[in-house]
Amino acid sequence: MYQSVVDGRYVPWSLLVKDMPEEKHQDLDFIVGQLEWDKNVDTHFKNSNYLEPVRDKKRSGDGYDDLWIVYRTVDGQQFFSAKELTSQPGAKCTLQDGATSSWITVQGADD
Repeated sequence: MYQSVVDGRYVPWSLLVKDMPEEKHQDLDFIVGQLEWDKNVDTHFKNSNYLEPVRDKKRSGDGYDDLWIVYRTVDGQQFFSAKELTSQPGAKCTLQDGATSSWITVQGADD
């Protein structure tokens, strides 16, 4: 995490370097060298990275939509994916996944 304060709370140095070799924990050139500068300053980031959600027809049904919201590789490797399930009041569906998964539930209406 390349921030020292998040939401008014101090972020310890150990969080910045936790996934780096111990001998590099104070090596600022090494730490800054981990950043991909070209990607971080891309003024057209959205043009080259934005993905429209894609409806998963197999897992969508009457009263609910299952959307792929992150589904592409990064530099040729798939590190993660994410889906968004929206259900209408009274709709029923069964969630199944072939791998470890988790979810965040939010209640509300989008009128």
